[in-house]
Amino acid sequence: MHFKEGDAVMHPARGAGRILRIEERSWEGVQTQYYVIEMLDQPRSTVRIPIGRADGLGLRRTMPASELGTIWEVMQSDCEELPTEHKERSNLLNARFAGGDALRIAAIVRDLTGYQHEHGRLNTAGEPMFRKALKFLAMEVAATKGIDLDHAELQVRAHLQEKAPSPDAA
Repeated sequence: MHFKEGDAVMHPARGAGRILRIEERSWEGVQTQYYVIEMLDQPRSTVRIPIGRADGLGLRRTMPASELGTIWEVMQSDCEELPTEHKERSNLLNARFAGGDALRIAAIVRDLTGYQHEHGRLNTAGEPMFRKALKFLAMEVAATKGIDLDHAELQVRAHLQEKAPSPDAA
């Protein structure tokens, strides 16, 4: 996948950013082209990704605005039951997060919120996972909509609070 200057992208480990430029650098006599990405959560902070390794690293475009409704549907749908055993739950959530897929990350936020409501709190591993997933989801929304990160997080939290009508209500 080829990106151009100005494209909003998601790095699976670092989150959302915008391609500032494509530059060429020489190291040990080898010329390599890089995407220079300004990270959304750290303005004026850049990451360089070799163009030839971008696909393998999982760099992707942020989702189109037309698909945000799917994120909101996931956030408002019924929670999936998470394993009660800490290590099993942690492994499951880490595996879901690893791909960087926005829908899977939305499900993590939804399911951890449900788990917290059911059990009263998240454990020491669950709380950082929740914060990380919420941040990544907010970054995806912010980059997609062209809004600031705080406003995007408020939107995510608002949709998380809404509940889709149950089938019995129809």
